[in-house]
Amino acid sequence: RNAGRSSRDGVEASLDWRLSSAWQLSLAYTWSRNRFDEYTQDGVDYAGNTVPGLPRHQGFAELAWAHGIWSARVNVVAYDHYEADDANTQRANGVALSNLRVAASLPLSRLRIESYAGIDNLFDREYYDNLRINASFGRYYEPGPGRTVHAGIKLIY
Repeated sequence: RNAGRSSRDGVEASLDWRLSSAWQLSLAYTWSRNRFDEYTQDGVDYAGNTVPGLPRHQGFAELAWAHGIWSARVNVVAYDHYEADDANTQRANGVALSNLRVAASLPLSRLRIESYAGIDNLFDREYYDNLRINASFGRYYEPGPGRTVHAGIKLIY
């Protein structure tokens, strides 16, 4: 559905800090306020309600290490709760997810081969990966994957 008018205000900040030649810290934060200013649907006035699907607070933190051919990084992505419908009667809980990745990168002529392995959702948190806004019959929430292990090889030119 199309809303009559909405306001979307916010602030974002980030910091990348090289702690040493091998270590780097990255931080990011977003605060947003997303409201319906004018919105009436089927005789119901939603003005003043929060726009669904958008968390007020979002954060990211990552610690990365690299030395020689090896690198590793661990990060946390966090989301505040957010509304699932225009009436703001359904809500998806906030979550913080941690991820880990290690890699080795080798030069090969004009190419570089990188092998990597990682674990997403390191602590196997339950969360909603997708939200169907204003879904019929209360089917708003789609669960996210549990702990996931992945590995691969990339050729980089």
